[in-house]
Amino acid sequence: MKGILITGYVIIYALIALILAKNTSIITNIDSLLVNSYSENEPGVSVMIVQNNKVLLKKAYGLANLESNSKMQVNNVFRISSVTKPITALGIFVLADQEKISLSAPITDYVPQLNKRYYAVQVKHLLSHTSGMPSYVYTDEYEELYIKHCYQFMNEEISGDSIFSIINKYDLEFEPGERFAYCNSGYFILKKIIENVSGKKFEDFMRENVLKPLNMKSSRFFSPTEIIPDRVTGYTCYDGEIVNDPPTFLSGVLTKGQGEILSTTEDLYSFYLGITQNDYFRKISFDRYITPYTLNDSSESVYSYGFFTGNLKGHEIINHNGDGSGFSSSLIILPDENIFIAILSNKDMYSREASQYHENIAKKIAAILIDKTFPVFKENDLNQNEMKSFVGTYQSEDRAIREVMIYREN
Repeated sequence: MKGILITGYVIIYALIALILAKNTSIITNIDSLLVNSYSENEPGVSVMIVQNNKVLLKKAYGLANLESNSKMQVNNVFRISSVTKPITALGIFVLADQEKISLSAPITDYVPQLNKRYYAVQVKHLLSHTSGMPSYVYTDEYEELYIKHCYQFMNEEISGDSIFSIINKYDLEFEPGERFAYCNSGYFILKKIIENVSGKKFEDFMRENVLKPLNMKSSRFFSPTEIIPDRVTGYTCYDGEIVNDPPTFLSGVLTKGQGEILSTTEDLYSFYLGITQNDYFRKISFDRYITPYTLNDSSESVYSYGFFTGNLKGHEIINHNGDGSGFSSSLIILPDENIFIAILSNKDMYSREASQYHENIAKKIAAILIDKTFPVFKENDLNQNEMKSFVGTYQSEDRAIREVMIYREN
């Protein structure tokens, strides 16, 4: 009997050793991928990877500040750009749960600043990017406004009414619910709905009802002047050179709903825990996040109420990327596998040829964790005619929409 017990213990220890060796190999592979993807002498990233509530990797790569040669740290604070959107959506879900708004109500019920031509647009259309409204960031009027206030004196005040004056000039581009079209106007208006219905500033409502309850203790809203501990410097590329990205007061005032939360990878993990494990927040959000929006023709959109939806090698995935003004980010969740991956960077993607750069890295990491092969991409030199042959809109196997276009011809 004693010999049998000893043999049993040996087998158990051997299995544990194999599991630990496999986990070590996986983490080593992921770390090598990140080391090869981000230079130690350039703006960097903070990365956090968790599976089944176990932190597999929490590490920083590259520099937080090029002028002081300061290394990136895991607790550094970044602007997360459009990864703000699912967090804003959670604020809307709180109001809906309190029966202060209806997701099926016309947005003009809550935002009197809007032209009545938008009566057909419902709150759910804003959440799912199916409103048909123009995206104000692509208008000439916004370009003029941005240039005017790019370096404005810090104590001037800019009203969101200037954005409504732009939106109200335009008709709907398509019938609400007809198709997906990513639109920052929608999340700007959702911010206004939260303010108008709650009677509080957007920042205050979100802090009290979302950030604080979810223990997102390092998260706050963008300010170009506030002293924020552990905030990193943002960088962009200009004329082939990495340069400081100048913060603008305009961004801080107008774009809080769609892209101006400052956060850390750890705080984003707290958000993940909230929407997957907290009884209240999971109840009001989880199904809305993972369920693709149903379009008017009964087909599924690529977006839910706050996240892109799809699959990675047959595994359900929700994700969101952020890119803007010196910073970029990617958040990926595989709900069934309990996988969370966050990558936050202090360099925007405007200077990258691959606009979904962090997303590709995050999906490669996810593929390693689920033991799947992720496709390897390589660069090819193409002439003008060859490039033109690829112009078009594509849907990949993960249901992501990719648009190929030529920005400039020699």
